[in-house]
Amino acid sequence: MEPLSVDADLPPAARHVAHVLQERGPCTQPELVEITTLPETTVDDALARLVEEGLVDVTQRWGDARGHRYELD
Repeated sequence: MEPLSVDADLPPAARHVAHVLQERGPCTQPELVEITTLPETTVDDALARLVEEGLVDVTQRWGDARGHRYELD
């Protein structure tokens, strides 16, 4: 897999979450909190920014209306 080209204007937490998604593949928000050891609100903000920038896609987990999976676009 080629290295992720992440915009330098992104906050460090967003870059960290993006790199985790690149390394691990699709993850849920709780998985990202556990892997990154960042606070839940920080991961939420990072994911929102990555989705807004079009770098990450979010899909509803099959069979769980409460859960979403995040993956690099």
